[in-house]
Amino acid sequence: MKKLCYAILVLSLLIFLKPIHGQPNKRIAIIEDASGVITEVVNLKYGSGDGIPVITETITMIIPIKNLISIKREDETEKRVFLVKYCWAEKERTITGQFGYTGSFTGESEFGAFSMGASYSALKQITFNQDAEKGTQKEVFNPDGYLLLRNGDQVEFKDLRRTVLSDTKMKEVIDPLHYAVVSAGTYETQFKNFAFDRGESNMILDFKDIRSIVFGDKVTGGWTGKYPMTITLNNGNSTSGDFKRPELDLQGDPAYTGWLESGEFRIGRSKIKAIHFTTK
Repeated sequence: MKKLCYAILVLSLLIFLKPIHGQPNKRIAIIEDASGVITEVVNLKYGSGDGIPVITETITMIIPIKNLISIKREDETEKRVFLVKYCWAEKERTITGQFGYTGSFTGESEFGAFSMGASYSALKQITFNQDAEKGTQKEVFNPDGYLLLRNGDQVEFKDLRRTVLSDTKMKEVIDPLHYAVVSAGTYETQFKNFAFDRGESNMILDFKDIRSIVFGDKVTGGWTGKYPMTITLNNGNSTSGDFKRPELDLQGDPAYTGWLESGEFRIGRSKIKAIHFTTK
């Protein structure tokens, strides 16, 4: 009888101490919405991925949720802006910006499937019950070049990729590095090359063969018109003129992605004045 009572007591304690959803050592996101309601969520995601796009005035950083420390509304008078803390390359980092791509936070809670739009009107803050991953830096950050932005900033990058959204799967004319379904009927493909029209010919250049790409200041003729740019090769030869828009796709403005010393980034071409590659 004593053994039975002891077994019942142990079982009761195990049930009482059972972590959320019975998932021991699971990292829990503690989410407070704008109305003050707090929900504990496991398996937190943003949209269909594990990274959160934070848009600043110049660039968008993609913060992995596993590296996220906290998200807090920075100013009640400017509800769109959030202060995001995260770990990357064994350092704590801070970025201020808005959430992008009209995504939603999703996950699992004690009260069922969780979903919250990432609009400024819904979220107040997110913290976690466990430390973020440090994002161990396996090697020294050696940039492949830098972006000269139209506001004058210079941003060093590594592993630059040209990103194209389209309504069909890309033809195997140029080999994609990355392929993903963004949403129903929309596909994303990334390339390590630059495609453009020179006169009536279509040209494709690998990034490794390019020293620099300088974009003109004015786009003429709308999205389907021409605009000036100059491409200089590693051997010093260059070509310039009014080129047809080389990367027209569903997103309107082609994007470039890659890595900064502080993490993964994404930026629209319209914000870039020039791309300079390190000659090797």
